[in-house]
Amino acid sequence: MNVINKKVGFYLIVSIVFVMMLLPAENDVNGISVQNLPPFQLLNKGCSVNPPSVEWNKTFGGSQWDTLYCVQGTTDGGCVAVGVYTYTDDLNHAWILKLDAAGNEEWSTIETTELYGMNFLMTFVQQTRDEGYIVAGYVFKTIEQSEEQYDVGMLWKVNSTGSTEWIHWYLQDEEPIIIVPWVVYEVEDGYIATGYVTYTNKTQNIMLMKTNTTGDIEWKKIYTFWNGASTGKSLCFTNDEGFLIAGGAQNDLCLVKTDVNGNPEWYHTYGGSRIEYAFSRNCFQASDGGYLFNGMTSSYGAGNLDVWVVQTDATGNMQWTKTYGEKTAESCLTLEKTFDGGYIFAATKNYGSASGTKDDFWIVRLDSNGYAHWYLTIGGPKEDRAYYISKTMDGGYIVSGRTNSYGAGDCDGWLIKIAPDPGLPNLDIDINGGLGINMVLTNNGSLDATSVPWQINVKGGMRGLVNKTISGTIDVAAGESKTISTGFLFGLGNLQITGKVYEKTKTAGGTQFFILTFLKK
Repeated sequence: MNVINKKVGFYLIVSIVFVMMLLPAENDVNGISVQNLPPFQLLNKGCSVNPPSVEWNKTFGGSQWDTLYCVQGTTDGGCVAVGVYTYTDDLNHAWILKLDAAGNEEWSTIETTELYGMNFLMTFVQQTRDEGYIVAGYVFKTIEQSEEQYDVGMLWKVNSTGSTEWIHWYLQDEEPIIIVPWVVYEVEDGYIATGYVTYTNKTQNIMLMKTNTTGDIEWKKIYTFWNGASTGKSLCFTNDEGFLIAGGAQNDLCLVKTDVNGNPEWYHTYGGSRIEYAFSRNCFQASDGGYLFNGMTSSYGAGNLDVWVVQTDATGNMQWTKTYGEKTAESCLTLEKTFDGGYIFAATKNYGSASGTKDDFWIVRLDSNGYAHWYLTIGGPKEDRAYYISKTMDGGYIVSGRTNSYGAGDCDGWLIKIAPDPGLPNLDIDINGGLGINMVLTNNGSLDATSVPWQINVKGGMRGLVNKTISGTIDVAAGESKTISTGFLFGLGNLQITGKVYEKTKTAGGTQFFILTFLKK
C-alpha cells in the first residue's frame, strides 16, 4: 500500500512540475441544386486488375456554367471542392463547397461581395490545421497600369463552416506587377505557394513565395533561368526540407529544386520537338529519392496530345517516361500518389473531339514504375471533363470536373467517388496509453503502404477539457509497425479515444490522471 501511495505521489509531483513548465514563462445552399445522376458508361479494357466501383456521383450547380476545378479529401471522411459558379450576370464567381462522406452537401459559399463584378478561376484548395481551408486562384481584371486585362492572383482563407476569413490580392505598384499563386500549402507559420509573376509587358516567370498566416508576403523568389515565359504549376515538400516546383518553360516541362528558403539548387527542362503542356497541380518525391511529375505531350505518344509522366533521379536527370493515350487527344491537370506507392491520374479522354465519343473522365491507376493497373472511363453523350483527383480517408478517391451530359444547367460541377483501391495494404490498429496516446499501425500485407491518412481523436476529462484531434500521413512498409503519438495530454477523468486509418476505426476507453493516460482493457 505504501508503495502504491509513493508511486501516486511521484506521478502527482511529476504532473505538477510539468504543468508549471507550461505556465506563461444535402441542403439547398445559395440556390445551388444537387442531383443524383442516371447510370453512366463504365469501360475497362486491357488491364489485368479490376477497377474499384463508383460509390456515388453527383452534380452541383445552377442554370448557368459551373465547374469544380479542384477537390481534396478531408479528415472527417468527406471532401471539399472549389471552382466557379455563374449567375445570370455571366460572371464566374469564386465557389467552395463541403460534402460529407456520402456526398451530401454540408455547406456552400459563393463569394460575391468583395469579389463582385469579376471573373474568377479557383485552382487549388487545401484543408488547414484549424479545420478551415486555404484556396488559390486568380481573377481576370483590367488594371490601371496598362488598361489591359491580366490574371490577378489571390489567396482566400475560409473557416470550417464556409465563412470567409480573409482574401489577399497580389497586385503591386512595381514590377512584377502581379503575382499568381497556382498551388498553396500550409506550413508551420503561414503558407508556401508557387505560380508565376507577370510584368507589364505580360512576360511571366516562375515564382515561390512564403506568406504569414494572413497572406502577407514574407519572401518571394523569381526564377528566370529561361529566355521565354515560365510558370509554376505544382509544388511538393522534399526530404531535405526544401521544395520542388514543376511547371512549364519555353514550351517544355520543367523542374526547379530549391532549399527551404527558396534558393535554387538545380533546374531542368523536359521536352521534344513539339509543344509540351504543364497544367498539373501535383508533383512528388519518389521512394528512391527522385521525383515524379506529369503533364501533356505533343512530341511523344500515340495521338495529338497524350498524358506524360516523367520520373527523375534526385538531381532531376530523367530516369524514365511513359505516355498514356490513343490517337485522339488526352488532357490531364492532376496526379495523385496512392497508398501503396503508386500513382493515379484523372484525365479527359478524347479532349475537344469534333466527332464520335467526346470528352470523358479517364481515371488511370499506375504502379510506382508507371505501369497501368486499371482504368475507368466515365461519361455521357456530351462533354465531360476531369480536372482533379484526391485520396479519401477510406482508401478510395474523389474526382472533380464538369459535365454537360448531366445536371441542372448548361454545365455543372461533377464529383465522382471511387471505392477503396483493391491494392490497399492490410493495416491493423492498436491503441496504447502512457505519456499521451500512442496508435500503433502494423502492415500485415505484402504491399508497402505510403502516404496513408491517419487520425487520432481524444475527448473527455472533467468538464470535457480534453479535446484533441491530430491527423497526417505516414509510410508503413510491409511487415513493419510504426507508432504515432499525440504527445502529452493533461487532465483528469474518463476519455474516449478513436484511431482511424483508411476505412478502419478503433476505439478505446481510458482515464486521464494529470499527464498519464490509462486505457481500459
